[in-house]
Amino acid sequence: MIMKAFKNISLAFILVIIGPAILKADEDVKTLPPGTYQQMKHGKKLDKIWLGTDYDKTKGFKIGTVEYKAENRNGTVMDYMPKALATLAKTDSSFTLQVAIIKVTTKTFTGFGNKMGKVTVEGKIVDSTGKVVAAFVAAGSAGSWGSGSDDYQAACDQIASGMAVDLL
Repeated sequence: MIMKAFKNISLAFILVIIGPAILKADEDVKTLPPGTYQQMKHGKKLDKIWLGTDYDKTKGFKIGTVEYKAENRNGTVMDYMPKALATLAKTDSSFTLQVAIIKVTTKTFTGFGNKMGKVTVEGKIVDSTGKVVAAFVAAGSAGSWGSGSDDYQAACDQIASGMAVDLL
């Protein structure tokens, strides 16, 4: 009886100490201004997008920051995402792209030899004064059934391709 009570107290103590960290790991990182999320709609290729009236698609954007905020570190995503985005850049634009990689996942399906991953980003385009004129959330799949490996470069390319359709 005493051991059972001790186990329950120990478990409760562990949950109090570790619980917030476990819950935090499940939460998505939010990098955009709070009101922006409610204004977003589904894009042609991007998951969610908001375009302000001040954003001129014909001017494009130059690349500003690419921050890695995901809990899981992935060297391929860290190295390749700026390269994928650079293919879209217009260096003479007055707009600047800021991207945050907020989630990188990998799932292995035991017994099937399959791995699938996903890269999720949030981005905003700001004008020369720092005002947000466009924002988006996008995800790209890394891997496919039967591939046996993750292809995070393909995920980065999918995100960049979606941005080209909806933002340029």
